[in-house]
Amino acid sequence: MAANLSFGIFTYNMLASSLGSNTIPWVLEISPEWITRLGGDAAWKSIKATLSEEYKAHFHKNTHTQKDPNKYQTTRRIWAAERIQVIPPEMDQTEIAGEHSIAYYVPDKDKPEEKGKRVVATTMAGLLASELPKLGPELFAHIMSVENTVYNWQIREPRIMKRSLDSGCSVIMLEEYDQHASMYPQFKQAGFEGVFYSGASGESGQGFFWKTDEWETFEPLPSSTLCYDETVGTTFFNPELRENMPALDRRTFGLAKLKHKATGTPVWFGTVHLMTKSREQNKTDVRTGETKYIREILEKHVGDGLLVLAGDFNTTPHESVVFEPFLEMGLNNIFGQASTEPNAATSVNGVRREFIDYVFASKQFHVDSKADTQPGPEPIPSLTEPSDHYPLWARLSVQ
Repeated sequence: MAANLSFGIFTYNMLASSLGSNTIPWVLEISPEWITRLGGDAAWKSIKATLSEEYKAHFHKNTHTQKDPNKYQTTRRIWAAERIQVIPPEMDQTEIAGEHSIAYYVPDKDKPEEKGKRVVATTMAGLLASELPKLGPELFAHIMSVENTVYNWQIREPRIMKRSLDSGCSVIMLEEYDQHASMYPQFKQAGFEGVFYSGASGESGQGFFWKTDEWETFEPLPSSTLCYDETVGTTFFNPELRENMPALDRRTFGLAKLKHKATGTPVWFGTVHLMTKSREQNKTDVRTGETKYIREILEKHVGDGLLVLAGDFNTTPHESVVFEPFLEMGLNNIFGQASTEPNAATSVNGVRREFIDYVFASKQFHVDSKADTQPGPEPIPSLTEPSDHYPLWARLSVQ
């Protein structure tokens, strides 16, 4: 009796270690009890706005404090320090101005050879102490407690690995994947092979993994990393999506062709992470441009082949124009109906509850089972959920 093509697909925006921090003002969460102590939501919102203004102005990708903007985690550690005692060598353009402040120099455009204007920036601990003389230090300790018990990567990584492997799926896609050196060996040990679709920075991108007892490649991969805009043969691609943005801000689209061992069937898998909505200038123009270009890539390489697209589309059901290129190809939005149901969501944090992750598949696939998309009201990440997204999974088959 011939075997049927059947497998599980799992997609998860794991919240990059470089982005997951309770010290980033627009991520920052405190307990309801603390919000009450501060005088309510309006008071806390005002404090967050003050923190955000200072952080964005001086600590977030500031090339005047360090030459390499990709080393912003270093600057964030200074921002989150209880007291500044030493400046890391990466921050080679910065000096200590006080126990809660740093100084850097902004050169005059007309006199670049001179040191320039001295600018002083205050850390989170310093701002909280200034804004809240009585409660500031205690609030800072609370924020760092959440950082160390919920956001700390050493705590989150094992939970992310467990969520991924416990899914029982033989194909796993991870967005905001920036820990290849530590996670790839763990997937290998669990019987997977995989590839890191690197973004332009070389530090973050998307991870794609397949169970080696179910899948094999059509050609050998010279490395477990596919660099930005790199192609391997005719079955692995990592093209940039050509957004009208600086190269470091552009996204890539991971595409791979695997063979299902039991049936010999070729299946294409696309790993998607579209641009964040905050970067849009005109509603959905950037993301629609991305999906149109992805369709061009698919039409060129996949044609009528079996295809699964999955990932973080940063798109709600009400912005369905972004999906039109895929629907015009005849792909099925597996979570399309579920995404419109009351309370459905794939990402829940202190400022949003949205359905923005999806799985699209060729019409030939039957959906045998799929993830529940009705999470509770609690913001994530939390002590039990390691990301600000919930994973999606689906069991697909072709009879």
